[in-house]
Amino acid sequence: MNTKKQQKPLFILLGLLILFLSPLILAIILYLNKPIYLHHKTTNKGQLIDSLANFNALDKTTLYQPRSAFTKQKKYWLLFYLARSPCRDLCQKNLHLMRQIHIALGKNSAQEKYALVQVAHSKDRIKNEHRQQDPHLLNYFISDKEFHKFFSVSRFKQSAEGYYLVDPLGRIILYYPTHARGEAIYQDLSHLLAHLKKKKKKYVSGK
Repeated sequence: MNTKKQQKPLFILLGLLILFLSPLILAIILYLNKPIYLHHKTTNKGQLIDSLANFNALDKTTLYQPRSAFTKQKKYWLLFYLARSPCRDLCQKNLHLMRQIHIALGKNSAQEKYALVQVAHSKDRIKNEHRQQDPHLLNYFISDKEFHKFFSVSRFKQSAEGYYLVDPLGRIILYYPTHARGEAIYQDLSHLLAHLKKKKKKYVSGK
């Protein structure tokens, strides 16, 4: 009888201990395992494009491509700025911003490229005005017709100028307006590159 009375407070204490410690133990298990339903920094600064827009399907003319781009390379992320020709003050400022983002990526910059896509009636007009100041900038031309045809599938058809982020498969996934902050684009891009790097490491270690 006395033994049962002595054990009762012990069971109560043990029960309270389990009650208070179980959330902590569960949190540690979830943190270590990182299940797919736990979202880590999934909030994008850019606007998600849910249409099936593919950069490779865009009928474009290459105006300038760095020599390094001709060598055999792995697939990369692409940040491009879409603007009507000529590329004036805001356009030039945003090209500089893309270059700064590329530099800020550090080691991960090898996985990213940046480009200017200009819209005009004639590519000859762009060629006459074109001065390549940045040797790393890819430069493309698309016609007005192609512009309206291609971007009619996107929600930005009325105001399509701005930054676009393209994944390694060529899918255009994020849009940023012309006055977007460089920090916002950098955060999205660096997060995506870091996530891809972790995924590759996990795949290699799983082999």
